[in-house]
Amino acid sequence: MSTSLVAVFIPILMMGGIVGRLFREFAVVLSAAIGVSLLVSLSTTPMMCAQILHRPEEDKHGPVYRFSQRIFDGVLDIYRRCLTVVLRFQFATLLVTIGTAALTVYLYAQVPKGFFPQQDTGRVMGSVQADQDISFAAMKEKMEQFVHIVMQDKNVQTIVGFAGGNTAKNQGRMFITLKPKGKERTITADRVIGEMRRKLAAVPGATLFMQSAQDLTVGGRMSQAQYQYTVQSEDLKELSAWAPRLVQEFRTLKELRDVNTDQQDRGLDADVTIDRDTASRLGITPQDIDNALYDAFGQRQVSTIYRQLNQYHVVMEVDPQYQNSPAALESVYVHSSNGQMVPLSAIAKFGRANTSLAVNHQGQFPSMTISDRLHRSRNSLRELHSPHHDSVDHTFGRSGRVAGAPDNAQRTERHGHDRHHSADRHCEKERDHDDRFCTRRGASRR
Repeated sequence: MSTSLVAVFIPILMMGGIVGRLFREFAVVLSAAIGVSLLVSLSTTPMMCAQILHRPEEDKHGPVYRFSQRIFDGVLDIYRRCLTVVLRFQFATLLVTIGTAALTVYLYAQVPKGFFPQQDTGRVMGSVQADQDISFAAMKEKMEQFVHIVMQDKNVQTIVGFAGGNTAKNQGRMFITLKPKGKERTITADRVIGEMRRKLAAVPGATLFMQSAQDLTVGGRMSQAQYQYTVQSEDLKELSAWAPRLVQEFRTLKELRDVNTDQQDRGLDADVTIDRDTASRLGITPQDIDNALYDAFGQRQVSTIYRQLNQYHVVMEVDPQYQNSPAALESVYVHSSNGQMVPLSAIAKFGRANTSLAVNHQGQFPSMTISDRLHRSRNSLRELHSPHHDSVDHTFGRSGRVAGAPDNAQRTERHGHDRHHSADRHCEKERDHDDRFCTRRGASRR
């Protein structure tokens, strides 16, 4: 019997993922307890029975035992009387049982439900999303304004904010640590976020989305709110056309707040169209033009200084004042094969267009993720997507695919890893060096 009980917990012990981590300790403790119980019952228990147990007529009980026995006999007498009444009125008892079951079902339908309860860990994660045509210098100013406003809150202890890196150039990240709850902080993290949201609305051209950090998260990807809805399509143009309409429908739902999307397809782009015939006559290759543009708008390591203990990389760049406008392309010269310096404007034409800052993917197909949070709603997540009043499906005309939705609900807890595929390798390389300008040469996937 004990062996069969241990065998029941073996699948739980081997379960993977977040759920497996939750139940692993439970399975280990119960399996160990059953094993110890088996060992005691086969070894120690028989010996203890031989020494401790006696015949009933030989037992002499003290006052504590007699007092507890009278209490037990009284409880047993009350139970006997109640059972007699129940058996006497069987039909009424049946009605009460049916009513209790119906009330249980009703309360289950009315009580708000979720996958994991909301925690107050004292940590808040923030994501800044600015206009897609913003420059790195302007994005830095927005980040400084947000950091200054957040630090003024009496409930905030420390804050770390940064822009750039492996995120799009119009996005930034913040990690906020709140003061310990108690004497220093009397309100929850969600209330702190609600109070700061009104103050942060004063910063134009950018929005700071904040959410309380959770210890346990399942599925999804890195986003700017608690829940996600991911739509994917094999046609990027069709996805770009339908995604804004879907976002607008989400914003009409009164139960949702902070509705946003990771679609980034309105960035400014400078096109450089090369006249290959003219460039070939002058002895200039496309690689020469690429090197000249990188020297003008990027950063290049030109040397390394070696000392006895350390080495230092020498990195050169053009003065930033000559990189702030597409007009700087007129000042770029390309070194030809015969040693002459040829103006870039003589072998290329310049223009402006929109481009995607990032193309997100779900698996192998382009995708768009909408993030949002609930606003004091008593409806369950499943009810928000009920087929009877789901305006999203009627507008979109197709079903979206949910990334990691728990319990088959059409939503998911956030916190997975967001996979960004740069729309331009050259643009991505420039962004890692405090990008100020990049050329457009078509989308590429990593």
